Amino acid sequence: MTRILIVDDDQVNRMLLSACLKDIAEISHASDGRTAITLCQNQPPDLVLLDLMMPHISGVNVSKRMRKMHVPVVIVTATNDIDLILRALRSGAVGFLSKPFDAASVRATVFVALETVRRLNEIGLRGATGKMVHEAAGILERHSSFTSRSMAIEYMQQTAKQAGITVPEYAQQIIAAAALLNGAPPPNNDPDNDDLGY
Repeated sequence: MTRILIVDDDQVNRMLLSACLKDIAEISHASDGRTAITLCQNQPPDLVLLDLMMPHISGVNVSKRMRKMHVPVVIVTATNDIDLILRALRSGAVGFLSKPFDAASVRATVFVALETVRRLNEIGLRGATGKMVHEAAGILERHSSFTSRSMAIEYMQQTAKQAGITVPEYAQQIIAAAALLNGAPPPNNDPDNDDLGY
């Protein structure tokens, strides 16, 4: 059964999220980032639902630590601060869920996030390289008819295969093209660089 860790300092939110997912996953909880990191080190879950605003360690910093442990994260937040949300997504999150939420949106977000992770694992991409492919898929998702990140990744796999290049090479092309269209210099996306310019 899928294992999901819910990280939120608000017990009510933890219970609400648990109620939405209890029939499809084995749920564990943490009320702060330090506890979450320890739990993930001991027994990594399949997915973490992570609140952004928490005591001790911010959700962004927890997400960065999770990325280094190859633990996928969905950001859960009520904030309207776009810069903070973008920083959180750039920290390696595979999804985003706004508060207040309902059961349908929670389950849909979790299913899409797990499918995205499955596709990245299927093509053997983790860490910085996986993050780069995920970023490129996000660009495709925002600027095309793809309805999910996982559909965009599948398209990238097919297109890269037809072009005779790897998925990371294709991802670099997408990111560079998007940067040029936005008037910025193409980023130096070195798959061995865990920071990738963020």
